[in-house]
Amino acid sequence: MSKMVKASDRAIAAGLTCAIADPTDPGVVQAVVAADLLAGRDEYGRRYLAHHRRTHPR
Repeated sequence: MSKMVKASDRAIAAGLTCAIADPTDPGVVQAVVAADLLAGRDEYGRRYLAHHRRTHPR
């Protein structure tokens, strides 16, 4: 995991609501989707599950 992703995780956990980040970096996207799920901003985990299905095809 990159240093930037670790820093993003800490910032999101601390309440970051807006950041300048590379939306094409899969690690950043994964961190944001997971943080939204854990913070209760993704009702029923729908965005998390959709992201997981897109990035981990069977």
